[in-house]
Amino acid sequence: MHIDEFYKIERNIKMKKSTLLLGPKGIGKTTLLKKIKGIYIEYPSAKQILNAIAKHYKVNLFRWITIPEQLELIKRYLPKAVLLIDNCEDIYRPTIRLIEKLISEGAVVVVASSRKLYFLDEIVELKELSKEESILLAQELLPNANRIVHEIIANKSLGNPGKIAELAKDYKLGIKNIEVNPFDENSIVEFFLKLRPQMPDRINIFPLWVLFVIGFGALTLKVLLYSKGNFKDAYAIAAFGYMSLIAYKLISKKRIKK
Repeated sequence: MHIDEFYKIERNIKMKKSTLLLGPKGIGKTTLLKKIKGIYIEYPSAKQILNAIAKHYKVNLFRWITIPEQLELIKRYLPKAVLLIDNCEDIYRPTIRLIEKLISEGAVVVVASSRKLYFLDEIVELKELSKEESILLAQELLPNANRIVHEIIANKSLGNPGKIAELAKDYKLGIKNIEVNPFDENSIVEFFLKLRPQMPDRINIFPLWVLFVIGFGALTLKVLLYSKGNFKDAYAIAAFGYMSLIAYKLISKKRIKK
């Protein structure tokens, strides 16, 4: 699906324009990236990006050389390189600088992220599929299923391709485990009604670091107002809050492979 968006990205690549592929988790960014001809990179660290380019062009990168030296070895291939970089929500600043350098050397980059990135002006945003597109995707994933299965999946998914794939997988597993009769419409409806809704991995109401600052800031203010001039406790609480913030940032960075 997302045919129009696919052609927009293809057109940008032909025009040598780097592009941000924007959309929430499960909307189909990875699926779309893998349909584009180029070098797909799942983990966006500087090392992974350089290794993927070198592997594609059969360039031997020695472990002990620096990133600038590695970049020099692959530099002549960059004007014809198309880099498809996935999962770029939390990339490090050095990795961003490397991507900017690759673009300046002639590479075309398509970056997939659920949030906007300042260094890319061309944006292709993925939105939920229409009812008709959702049914077509369900039919593609379950070509032999009853028509009511496709309609139920389209309705329950709310146009989210990732959810459509998830529901199709659940239905296949239900048939395998004899939990649903694929020839009985009542059984099919009952099966989908019993499926437990899954909570998203992350709800982006406020970043956790914002909650740290607000929470400990409010607590510090309360101590300052009601401690009758005793600032020691307020300073201790504020220091604890910011140390917690630093610890959270360090732990968060470990989730991304270097």
